[in-house]
Amino acid sequence: MFLKNYSKFIVCSVLISLLFSACAERKTQTSENESRNLKAIRVSSNEKDSAEPNIASAPDGSVYLVWAEHAAGKKADIFLKKFDREGNPVGEQVRVNPEPEQATAWRGDPPTVKIGADKSVYVGWTAGVETNGKKGTNLYLSVSRNDGKSFDTPVKVNDDSAPASHGMHSLAVDQSNRVYLAWLDERNVKPAEKTEVFDDIPPTPTPEFEIVKIHHDSNHKPENSNAENSKTETPKAEAEPNSEIFYAVSKDGGKTFSANKKVAGEICPCCKTSIIAAPDEKVYVSWRQVLAGDFRHIAVAASENLGETFSEPVIVSDDQWQINACPVSGAALATGAKNQLEILWFTAGQAGQAGLYRSESSDGGKTFAPRSSVFENISVGIVSLQTGEDQNFNAVWDSGGKIFSRTFPAGQTAPGEIKEIGNGELPSAAISGQKLFVGFIKKEGDKRSVWLNVSDN
Repeated sequence: MFLKNYSKFIVCSVLISLLFSACAERKTQTSENESRNLKAIRVSSNEKDSAEPNIASAPDGSVYLVWAEHAAGKKADIFLKKFDREGNPVGEQVRVNPEPEQATAWRGDPPTVKIGADKSVYVGWTAGVETNGKKGTNLYLSVSRNDGKSFDTPVKVNDDSAPASHGMHSLAVDQSNRVYLAWLDERNVKPAEKTEVFDDIPPTPTPEFEIVKIHHDSNHKPENSNAENSKTETPKAEAEPNSEIFYAVSKDGGKTFSANKKVAGEICPCCKTSIIAAPDEKVYVSWRQVLAGDFRHIAVAASENLGETFSEPVIVSDDQWQINACPVSGAALATGAKNQLEILWFTAGQAGQAGLYRSESSDGGKTFAPRSSVFENISVGIVSLQTGEDQNFNAVWDSGGKIFSRTFPAGQTAPGEIKEIGNGELPSAAISGQKLFVGFIKKEGDKRSVWLNVSDN
């Protein structure tokens, strides 16, 4: 009898031990997730095709996310949603463009958002325009002065009147609420004659890298072309001429803008610009420059007089990327505690492995340190770069349908470990306190949806 009861006791003890062990393991996994504070929420409607998220943090720790909700005929609405410092939604989403389906957007030219020191919310966006059969896009700035609850009448930023393309724009706001916008401008660009292109494209180091057939149509969304196409199989297309980069400044919080000024010409026509207003009142703008021989390298120009004028462009790195196509990939900029300029970009040039690279300038953009690798063998080129409260830099990107982040300190010191954030594409990131906020898209059937991921930085 004793042995029988003892056997039952042993069996029960083992079962109880296994149960506690499973619970402990589950608790440990839960604790790990809680310590990272992973939180992903859907932002856009599940009935709409939504994409092109862009995100910014405010001085009070709140975060604002904008995105495009697409409709038929390449029309769209731009929406804004506010979140608190923990990632909880605040209030309802607000449409930025005053007229329904007035806006346009695509992955190379998403809406932009920045928050001023006075908590004003600035949103840049584009709208299609057509006059006498000629199409173009105008660039607008909308401002909310009540925490994103409503927006003032939008202000047209480009000062030309004839339809032309004004896109791939970027937005910055300095500590005095001066507003800076940069964009690719085709007011002076004449449509090229139809020519055969792609005949001389060298093989790219990444077989799955997506290049673009370039067409001269300001409302045209570039077609995708597989870079594995050989020289004889490459399609022929209508070549789009190189663009120019323009900028404008507002000294009254976005109510009016200065005359548009040109920074440079011979710009890759589908690669996004980037602009940043540094704490030392320098302003930096970046783009992908087309050099002799169809080499496409990242360039930077700097302003030391609050955007009145910009310096001659400086090529950040000789990546030896020769490609007669547009990779739809610009650089990302950030500044550090010592006013150094950090830059992150994608290249598939012959100078090394295709991937993300970083460099730094400690002399106001006059010279840049040799590049260092952040992530190799990447197949896309949309990147995001932020400065944390610890003054370390944080890079966010997507590759193969997953989103990654990596933190690295200033200088050429070794970066931290690569972290996988989750599944998604086209990320835009912001840091608020100790948390990393990432807006991204997911594909769901024939539609896309916008999501927000919040995690410990």
